[in-house]
Amino acid sequence: MTELEKLLYRQLYKKSFYEFVKDFWQTADPSKFIDGTLVRFYCETFQYMCRRWVGYEEIEIDTSKLDGVIIDVRQDKQNLCLMVPPRHSKSMIFNVLGPVWLWLSHPIKAVSISHTAGLATQMNAKRQAVINSDKFKELFTDIRLISNSATFLKDSRGGELYSLNRNAFTGYGGDVIVNDDLTNAETARKDKTEMANAWAYYQNTMPSRINDPKKCIIMNIQQRLAPNDIAGHIMNDKKLSEQYVFITLPAIFQEKTHLVFPISGDIVTFEKGDFLWPERFGDYTALRYQVG
Repeated sequence: MTELEKLLYRQLYKKSFYEFVKDFWQTADPSKFIDGTLVRFYCETFQYMCRRWVGYEEIEIDTSKLDGVIIDVRQDKQNLCLMVPPRHSKSMIFNVLGPVWLWLSHPIKAVSISHTAGLATQMNAKRQAVINSDKFKELFTDIRLISNSATFLKDSRGGELYSLNRNAFTGYGGDVIVNDDLTNAETARKDKTEMANAWAYYQNTMPSRINDPKKCIIMNIQQRLAPNDIAGHIMNDKKLSEQYVFITLPAIFQEKTHLVFPISGDIVTFEKGDFLWPERFGDYTALRYQVG
């Protein structure tokens, strides 16, 4: 790769999280990358939510003539609550590739929180694989790890990426906090203690770990489990809910729905009965059988 090509790729990836995801997916996950409207919407949503760190050029998108449900992240809210079905790659994009992409523009401190240490470590190990890949090293020579383990990554500029279970988030601070399925799907519906402990973390532990309240971004990404799960608690807390953009994406749309893409300005319409990610799941028959 020539120096000019490297320069152009660096500019492309910094400008577009979506392009970064497409080209670096397999450095973190050997499985085949499957594109689709959902992937691009994830990427543009993440990039928009991180505008305080990476910048954003305001564009006009006319939604006045749209009928049906409009999902538009441009609500001038600081935090995000994203609710999607299981196995729809939310963790890979928001938790693995997203924080690494932010490092291209700023040495942020990003933390991933999950309900188990095993899941949290898996996220950071994948980030580590991206940063240590030959492709990443060739393009981003200014990003070099001085702490290089599957649980904690730190670069020479002061950026930090780490992953923890929700009971271990003490002594750390975050610029971006990604809460990824804070409750165990297998037990949460029946175990009131599991729900209560997750909400105690959200109310008490997490707020004390924020570096700069004016710039810190909190993302809660999950599948819905019960009315009293984390998303439910956030929605039912009037003061807290005012700080969040809520996005719910069903596997099969029950009504006409428009997705507004804040970076490209596109609007994609799903009709009733359309599938969210047909490129991966087809008509969802197999996934229904697997997860119910």
